[in-house]
Amino acid sequence: MDESSNEASVVAIDSDEEDDKPIKKLFKRLISNNCKQSTILTNNQILDLLKFEFDINIFKLHNLEIDIYITLMKRFLKHWPLWDEFDRLVDDAKKANNLLNIDDQLQIKYDQLKNHLGSVIAIAEPMGKEAVLTLKDRTNKQEVTASENKESLQSSDTVVLEIDATRRQLNSLIYRHPVDNCVFNANYKKTTITVPGTKQIEAILNWWDFKIEISCKSKKSQRNVLLYKREVSHELKHILVNKANSTKKEPVELNQEFLFNKTKRSRVVPKTGLLKSIDNITRDHPNKDAVREILKFIWKDLSSLPEQLYSYASYKRYMNKCGYIRYLFKDEEKGPTDPKYDLQLEETVSPMFKLYIGDLFSSYMVVEKDSLKVECMPCKVIFSGVDLISCLRLHFEEHCTEPDWTCTKCSQTFPMLGLAGNWWSHVCQE
Repeated sequence: MDESSNEASVVAIDSDEEDDKPIKKLFKRLISNNCKQSTILTNNQILDLLKFEFDINIFKLHNLEIDIYITLMKRFLKHWPLWDEFDRLVDDAKKANNLLNIDDQLQIKYDQLKNHLGSVIAIAEPMGKEAVLTLKDRTNKQEVTASENKESLQSSDTVVLEIDATRRQLNSLIYRHPVDNCVFNANYKKTTITVPGTKQIEAILNWWDFKIEISCKSKKSQRNVLLYKREVSHELKHILVNKANSTKKEPVELNQEFLFNKTKRSRVVPKTGLLKSIDNITRDHPNKDAVREILKFIWKDLSSLPEQLYSYASYKRYMNKCGYIRYLFKDEEKGPTDPKYDLQLEETVSPMFKLYIGDLFSSYMVVEKDSLKVECMPCKVIFSGVDLISCLRLHFEEHCTEPDWTCTKCSQTFPMLGLAGNWWSHVCQE
């Protein structure tokens, strides 16, 4: 199948007779033409397939959702595991000059392929909805920010800068006292600082942008089914301030209620159903010892969820009732400093995690060594299997050196390792 064309323009679709639905038309073309190019479907043909096979009204979909449907549909169609059986069926019928008498067998293949592609809908629908919500949220924030920036520029001469920097570069990007009339430290040097001690798995999994996924293989369909996904998605805000004349910041108050987004396929399920699935993974995983710490973390994490959940739904929640703040800068001891300046990059974090709860109703699931995966998203490194924990901890050594955070409400200061290990939560001392 050709996966290179991903344009998603919505076009008019002409209906065919019931017997000429897109999958059957594809079968007929494959039977009459031995050329491999016959298996290639255009984007418009994929849209035909969505409409006439699955009754999906593409005119009600966002272009981003259409892109996701097209991309996944092409991939699943290309990798249908029963293509070889289909080829043998057709070849045997051609050799026996018996093509007219295989309608029943073709109907079985039609049903099997349609069920296979139906799993694409199960994946694409929540993925598309979440992607559109994220896009709209980002667009709204950009519009609000643009409006605020415009007003701010008119009233206080604020300047908005876009800076591309790694996490470590950002931590020492600003000279506290300008050097040669420059406030940016362009002489970043990577340093290796070892933080002694074994790092808590809670601290690692609550750090910047770590993701956990649990998926199992269905014995019936042989497809991977996503059961659970968790992403750390802290919200950050940066302002360059002059501490020589700055004022005290107001506390950043956060709503700790769970927000969720469900789909048409969502069904109510008790939290115990999800916890039972986690127990089954713990029991059946081929590398129990390697994943036990991760699964204990997930179990503890899920304790904050409501008792009634939705399958095929996304959840998100702030991890503390208030945000944290810190100031990032680079001290450069070169001659006298101007007392008018104490430049620091003010960084505010609103710690958040997101969950996706998938198919909790499929039975006869096979747990494999890669059923549980952890990903460091900035580095695009995935950990699984026997060495999951040891490799994860070793990799985390590259990330664990960070300045402390201060509560915006009670002004207590905490090391980031301690905060992350405690789910970014603490009791404020008035």
